[in-house]
Amino acid sequence: WMALWWIFRPVSIYVTAFIPIIVNSLFNLIPMNHVISQYFSEIAVLLLGSDLICLTWTTTGLDKRISVRALCSIGTSMKSQIFVWFLASTALSVFLPNVVVAAIFCPIAVAMLHFTGEKDISTSQTAIPILLAIGWGGFGSPIGSSANLVAVSYLEKLTGHEFMYFDWVIRFLPVLILIFLMNLLFLLFLPCPVKSLPGTKDYFRSMYKSFGPMRRGERIGLILFTAATLLSFLRPL
Repeated sequence: WMALWWIFRPVSIYVTAFIPIIVNSLFNLIPMNHVISQYFSEIAVLLLGSDLICLTWTTTGLDKRISVRALCSIGTSMKSQIFVWFLASTALSVFLPNVVVAAIFCPIAVAMLHFTGEKDISTSQTAIPILLAIGWGGFGSPIGSSANLVAVSYLEKLTGHEFMYFDWVIRFLPVLILIFLMNLLFLLFLPCPVKSLPGTKDYFRSMYKSFGPMRRGERIGLILFTAATLLSFLRPL
């Protein structure tokens, strides 16, 4: 029932998120501390922390600087955008959980899309292939996705041997490449209203130069974001 509410969103997702607390307080199905603890899981705290860090970007203007820089490097072609985002998220998923990869890349991609005129990302057809490219990259390691952990657990029960982290990465590499190519083809052929994002490389280069040197607030925001990313990278190792 809750899954249908999340998918079809008959009410705001903020209301849906608090339904378990309301229902459990009325019917006392399980101890309330079990319900409340789920709102402070590692993933929830991780996402909250990444949101707070990236919130400084819009305040200081760092989001515009990074988005314009990304447009200068990747280019405005939608095919180039899809390929680079998908390749980067797949490569990073070898070391980080998929939710962390999404937390790192989504704010940059959203800022870039906002800068090119896509005001409402939730209804933007242009944003779909780019955000899917980021979300579909998390299968390069056991920690890349929860489904991977289930597969590792099944293999360990089936064989009776512990399945090491790098065993997955090395043995899964041919499958990873195959899945990457199949998903990339699907993403490239998704219907999209534009073939390239507004603007040209030269235009964005000149705009980036007009920003001048990084200000103090931008540097602090970038340092916080880099530190959080490095800590997330070092933890599974």
